[in-house]
Amino acid sequence: MTLFNTNKKYKDLFSKEERIAESNRIIAKYPDYIPVIIDCSDKIGKLRKQKFLVPSEVSASHLLHSVRKQFETKKSDAIFMFCDNMLICPTTMMKVLYTDYKIRNKITESGETDKFLYIEMNVESVFGN
Repeated sequence: MTLFNTNKKYKDLFSKEERIAESNRIIAKYPDYIPVIIDCSDKIGKLRKQKFLVPSEVSASHLLHSVRKQFETKKSDAIFMFCDNMLICPTTMMKVLYTDYKIRNKITESGETDKFLYIEMNVESVFGN
């Protein structure tokens, strides 16, 4: 099922079993990439897709740069990325971010939970406009 232009959370769109099967399939096919789900606040706009396959050796700022092109934001707007309600440092490598996420959420290889990395994006006006 392909959904576009939705700001619904990915976890609300697909069952746990569907998410587990999809993340396991992706990881088996692309072991050097990280399956990422990006959920956006209503202020930021809509993405064409929510699911991304990100090389493990790139920084979070690289992901932000790639995704930011899809938004129509003002130059005075800053986009912030959060994982588990914690601000993501732009210099953090995706591999490190994913490893920390798996440890915090007790994601194991047995597959009880889906193995997507969930990132939330929000926008704030940094110059008060």
